[in-house]
Amino acid sequence: MTFYAKLLIFWIVVVVAIKLLRRFPDSAMSRFAFNWNGPVPNENETLSHYMLRWALYAFKHGLIIFILIFGGIFVGQRINPNIFENQYFQMFFLFGLPLLLGMAVLGGIGCVFKSAWYKFKKSSCKFSTEKQDFTQCISSQFRRRE
Repeated sequence: MTFYAKLLIFWIVVVVAIKLLRRFPDSAMSRFAFNWNGPVPNENETLSHYMLRWALYAFKHGLIIFILIFGGIFVGQRINPNIFENQYFQMFFLFGLPLLLGMAVLGGIGCVFKSAWYKFKKSSCKFSTEKQDFTQCISSQFRRRE
């Protein structure tokens, strides 16, 4: 089978899986796949504090992934000393998880910089549960000058 045929089959499986998950939104798999994860802003919480909580959330998940990588490598080497020659092991533990770890760390660093930006900018961005947005900040920050 050619590479393009395998690629086509892969994308057909992905699209069908997403359609099935959206068709049955109350199933456990759909709730797991489309679940909102992460911190939710609290009433009157500043945007800088919320971004700092997002950074801590990203770093926490990065630490979990880091532990998973080294635990998987340790267990894999105990089971089979030649595990590093296995293509699937390399794809998951030596490519996929480190890529996910890098994304978590970069996302956390980005949230720290954004938190610092809003903290030192001295803007009074507070979350409103009534409007479900950081309304005080957005209305004053993006107002049109006439």
